[in-house]
Amino acid sequence: IPAGLVARARHVHVGAFFLQAHARETLPPFLAKARAGGATTSFDTNWDPAERWEGVGPMLAATDVFFPNAEEARRLTGRTDVEEAARELARIGATAPGRADGGPLVVVKLGREGALACRATGPIERTLAMPIEAIDTTGAGDSFNAGFLRVWLRGGSVAEGLRSGAAAGALSTRELGGVHGQPTADELDRALASWVP
Repeated sequence: IPAGLVARARHVHVGAFFLQAHARETLPPFLAKARAGGATTSFDTNWDPAERWEGVGPMLAATDVFFPNAEEARRLTGRTDVEEAARELARIGATAPGRADGGPLVVVKLGREGALACRATGPIERTLAMPIEAIDTTGAGDSFNAGFLRVWLRGGSVAEGLRSGAAAGALSTRELGGVHGQPTADELDRALASWVP
């Protein structure tokens, strides 16, 4: 990625961390450089096909928002309780050398149970899932991430971001495949306006 592009970025998101074995060593310093330049950062591991669940610590040290799903959070920490897993992941990032901002926000996608978010300390925030008749959940997590970041990057609260993420993720399940059901910004806004959790 050209340095000039990163220098102009407001936010940098990395997806499919565990599918990028060739880049695992370079991604943490890449995110750290983006943060040092004033950008915010986020990442999503996706499933680890090797099921080793290694290398996330340096990423947590260099990110502002981490988006695992519940099972990924459990596998990464060895904990069965998802709230404990989320808190532990946040602590790993918060206690990294040179990190003095409280560490990353860990946003855990819970599927039909909604989502939760926490930092190393403080409250755990939750949202319910938006009711929908799902056809295919492929890509719902990525749509959740986009819905959350859309609000968070505009200065919205974590609670508003969770709600937007839950709606975007739910709407993306309306059609087969990971792309066709993704909502437009207008569709997401209409869904949020009509959804009363």
